[in-house]
Amino acid sequence: MTLTVTSSPAGAAIYVAGEPTGMTTPATLSNIAPGRVAIRLELAGYPTSETVVELASGANLTREIRLGPRRAAGRIILANLPSGA
Repeated sequence: MTLTVTSSPAGAAIYVAGEPTGMTTPATLSNIAPGRVAIRLELAGYPTSETVVELASGANLTREIRLGPRRAAGRIILANLPSGA
C-alpha cells in the first residue's frame, strides 16, 4: 500500500500520525497501515495543513493538499507617540 502526497506549493514537510517522515512533497510513502491516517504538512511561511485520509487494504492513493495563503510578514515601528497613546 502506498500514499503519494503532493502539495501546492511543493516542498512541505510530511508528518504521518504526528511523526515526521523526513520527506517533503511530492513524495510516495509506503508501508502505511490501512485505515484512517492523519497527514500534516508544514512549510515555512504557510499555515500548517492537516487532513485525514482513509486507506483501504492494498490500495494506492494520491492526495494533493493545497496549503493556505502565504502568511504576511512584516513589522510596524511606532515613533514619536504622543503621551498617553
